[in-house]
Amino acid sequence: AVSSAVPDTPVGPEKNREPASERLKRAVRKYINRKLAVSAPATFRTLAPDFRSKVQICDFGRLRFIGHASAARRDPPRFMHLAATREPYLDSKSYAKRVLSMMSNHWAVPGASIVISITGSAQELTIKPRLEKSFKRGLAQAALATNAWIVTGGTDSGVMSLVGKGLAEYNALNKVQCIGIAPWGAVFNRQEMEGARGNAVDILADQPNGPNGSNLEPHHTLFLLPDTGNEGGKAFGTEIVFRARLEAEYCRAKRVPRVLVVVQGGP
Repeated sequence: AVSSAVPDTPVGPEKNREPASERLKRAVRKYINRKLAVSAPATFRTLAPDFRSKVQICDFGRLRFIGHASAARRDPPRFMHLAATREPYLDSKSYAKRVLSMMSNHWAVPGASIVISITGSAQELTIKPRLEKSFKRGLAQAALATNAWIVTGGTDSGVMSLVGKGLAEYNALNKVQCIGIAPWGAVFNRQEMEGARGNAVDILADQPNGPNGSNLEPHHTLFLLPDTGNEGGKAFGTEIVFRARLEAEYCRAKRVPRVLVVVQGGP
């Protein structure tokens, strides 16, 4: 039974004290939110900074690039639409671990003995044909020899396009993972990926790449698309923190090295 007796000596002015029932409700909400955050898959993203708002599951699946030779691949590239962060429920390190767990346990992405992170110009490259050929061949040979993960910005422009095409030309994509991490809000025709729920979707590159958005590079083997709520040109760069943490956490957990390759600087 719960006693209704009132203490003889009040602790302080009643107007400054929060009712016990409200304190209890707040504590229960905090506990439930913490438990939900721990158990929620990394593919969940919140539309507001707390769990009392609507919670929506992000899309994931495979991509068929219409009008491109890669559309005929028996193993189309995978994609995951996810939030850039789960703070304050998960710090960036814990969040990266969740995404890596999804890649390993649900997608069965083969592990790597080294991570080669490639960045540089996101616009048109001015590179001599001989140097371009040497870069493509050298990257493919290095990736195959070391069982590497190649990580790029994922869009079909600049150095990202060079990497994707190079790995395809030298038949490295059957053994090497080429991972594109691009901001969801800057990907053209991203609406076609909504509602995929694990299925393959068709995507068409019908717009020229530019400062307000870009197409995805079709030779990559998988795409991680962080969604910060920004769209168009404002979305570019919002994926950098997530990408850096993902690379660092994988290398730390697997005790493998990471090599950074910069081609002609950016943007």
